Amino acid sequence: METILDIDPGDRIIIKVGDYSEIKSIDSKKQSNIEKIKKASKAAGIGVGGRLVGRAALTLISPIGAALLVSATDIMSINKLLQSKGTDGFSYVEVPINHASSFLKWKGIISPEKNTFYIKSPHNDAVYIPAAKFHTILFEEKYNEAIALLTELKPKSLLVECMEGYSKEIKTKAGFQKDGINVNADFEKDSRVERKNMYRGEYKKPETLERHVVSSEYIWYQSETLWQKVVDGVIRHGLEQVEMDIIYDNDFGVNADLELSLAKVAGGNIAVKFASFKKTRWKVKATFW
Repeated sequence: METILDIDPGDRIIIKVGDYSEIKSIDSKKQSNIEKIKKASKAAGIGVGGRLVGRAALTLISPIGAALLVSATDIMSINKLLQSKGTDGFSYVEVPINHASSFLKWKGIISPEKNTFYIKSPHNDAVYIPAAKFHTILFEEKYNEAIALLTELKPKSLLVECMEGYSKEIKTKAGFQKDGINVNADFEKDSRVERKNMYRGEYKKPETLERHVVSSEYIWYQSETLWQKVVDGVIRHGLEQVEMDIIYDNDFGVNADLELSLAKVAGGNIAVKFASFKKTRWKVKATFW
């Protein structure tokens, strides 16, 4: 029996947990485009809905099996309509809730909920994070790890300040008929006060100045070259003071565009609230014994 972990991590970045009977890959972009081609064909007077044959887009098969040749003018009309409406959607994997609970780990929650999207952690292929809380959880995880790592280096004083982080809050309310014609959506963008976290500490001189950082205990450390240089500087080269001003702007593809796509393919009445990531500015000042 194939488990969700047997699927290539790149093919299961997004999953949806629910009352499913099996694991199934869904390409919502492909489904969306097929529906658009059908509507475009009808608008161009090419017949009553059909399926696209091959990649040439020259022949459509009607429901009764008769081939319909499409003229160059018709193809231009279809392409124009497709381009004007875009290509909404993304790929995800439907996972039965019992299977997800047994084989996957979760961050920010105890157990998964039905009819909910989750996104794979950037650092652990078996860990999933609620899509709506993705940036909040990663922000807190990285912030706490930075403080723990610097504390291991036995500082005299330590200041870790994170600013900005989130630029806008996106509120989405969407009501869709799964196979229907009417699609009503209300997407609203509100300005949000920028987030700011600050940690300041003064430390007594420790009994021993022996320092040892176990890199495997940290999640973000493996990919943070600057953090590694600070650790190396303190442990091996006698670094006594450091001041850093860093800007992180990687949203890992989890942004407002993905949120709107999630809403559009949910197939029912939903209410989703995302914090759309823009960038985070970190200021770190530390002195060491």
